[in-house]
Amino acid sequence: MFSIETFSTLGLLGLAIAIFAETGLLVGIVFPGDSLIFAFGILSAVGDMSFLGTIIVTAVASFLGYELAYTLGKKYGISFFEKKNVGLISTKSMEQAEKYFTRFGVLTLLFARFIPVLRTVAGPMAGIGKMKRRTFTIYNAIGAILWPVIVAGVGYYFGQLVPNPDRYIMPIIAVVVGLSIMFPFVLSFYHRVIKKVKKND
Repeated sequence: MFSIETFSTLGLLGLAIAIFAETGLLVGIVFPGDSLIFAFGILSAVGDMSFLGTIIVTAVASFLGYELAYTLGKKYGISFFEKKNVGLISTKSMEQAEKYFTRFGVLTLLFARFIPVLRTVAGPMAGIGKMKRRTFTIYNAIGAILWPVIVAGVGYYFGQLVPNPDRYIMPIIAVVVGLSIMFPFVLSFYHRVIKKVKKND
């Protein structure tokens, strides 16, 4: 059975690799980044991990991952991702990301990391959309810091508030993973409902 010790063995290097893979290499991983960051926040609360180290490692890995994803999107364009359907990248997911950028603009980069799938496609989508590199880098940096500060902060608070947090870490992560898996289907269903409502009107 998984426990807090399981995540301790990952170390900050394991966290960095997982975060970079999700945000920069355009692939899905077993545990979504937010779940890992939350778990490391709990580890920090019980003294098995550095809270500041968790924030710094996550921010740097996430920032570099997005910079790479932006470069790939700008260099290869939408046709590459449509043809390859790399990881979580697909025509459908890219279309959904485009809707977010159209509606929220650069602010999408600030909250994209908190939304499953969107945090993987936001980087290449910004590159495909020819967003200015300087603008992208500024908002990427801010989002890269906000993500671990908030998620790890909640995990740290939970770890201090609840006795023996290792009893709850896997159920909570299981819920987060479940929500991450369900999110694309829920979003797709939402769009279908909206289309039907508009069509009937």
